[in-house]
Amino acid sequence: MEFRQVVFNGPPDAVLANQSLDTSNLGSTEMVVQTEATLISQGTEGAAYQGLLMPGGAEQRYPQSPGYANVARVIAVGSEEGPYKVGDRVFSMSRHTSHARLDTATSLCVLVPESLPSQVAVFARLAMVSMSTLRTSTARLGDNAAVVGLGLVGNLAAQLCQIAGFTTTGIDLIPWRCDLARECGIANVLQAPGENDLKPVNQVVIEATGTVPGAMTGVKLVQRHGELSLVGSQWGVGTQNTDALRFLGTIFEQYVHIRSGWERQLPILPNGTSVSSLVHNAQAILGWLDGGRLRVEPMLSHLVNPSQANTIYGERVANKDRYLGVVFNWQA
Repeated sequence: MEFRQVVFNGPPDAVLANQSLDTSNLGSTEMVVQTEATLISQGTEGAAYQGLLMPGGAEQRYPQSPGYANVARVIAVGSEEGPYKVGDRVFSMSRHTSHARLDTATSLCVLVPESLPSQVAVFARLAMVSMSTLRTSTARLGDNAAVVGLGLVGNLAAQLCQIAGFTTTGIDLIPWRCDLARECGIANVLQAPGENDLKPVNQVVIEATGTVPGAMTGVKLVQRHGELSLVGSQWGVGTQNTDALRFLGTIFEQYVHIRSGWERQLPILPNGTSVSSLVHNAQAILGWLDGGRLRVEPMLSHLVNPSQANTIYGERVANKDRYLGVVFNWQA
């Protein structure tokens, strides 16, 4: 069958391309879905659109198909006895594409409550970014937590910390992001705090900016034997004037555990041996979205047609303060 997909041909060039999808001989755990909404990831996709170096220093490869946050309707299944049926609405990590073929035996796929709009459900993907940290952290109910950076990932991380029972502080330099965090229910928000405001009283700190200054701020907030979880990735070329000695000295003297916040520390599917899985995380987040405990509507800044991809990605780079939560509406 023919379908449409956002493709990066090179920096900065995004197109909505016609593609062909093989829908024949579906296995018993396979299905074909028709997309309703996908969410742009500002960090990963913005870096690829601009041609920035990847976190490990590798160069981007083109053409590439971006996207990993997708809500779609099942239109074909390989077996009537499989886990999903035609008409089900599912959340997956499929790309910005009008149709996709999924194998639920190997890929994340979770039912979406019918009461939850697709343009809201798709935000679950960025909430998952910090969920793995909270699943594996040594922090417990009643501990203090801080989140550095209140973009999409940080805002959602702070909300999840509150749901988990932590006394939570969100920190950002940008006034409107701080205001938006308060609108989303984050009780304690610090805007551009001074040195005297950065107290080492948090058992867990989530660094969501992906920058060296963000990490430098984060390490000042961690209590002794606490954790600094780096969930943000630094794209492009790192700064050459970092005070590494002071940074590392603080880590050493305060016994801080700096750890990877990469969500893939958990398996995609439940396996009976890990503390959790990405499927468990997605199910919990969708439930909180549906119940109103996790708020994302204030962060939905644009709902656009995928045919506007190149314009939207370009505008996000030039005016990122205006483009926070951008969702492609594939039903348009």
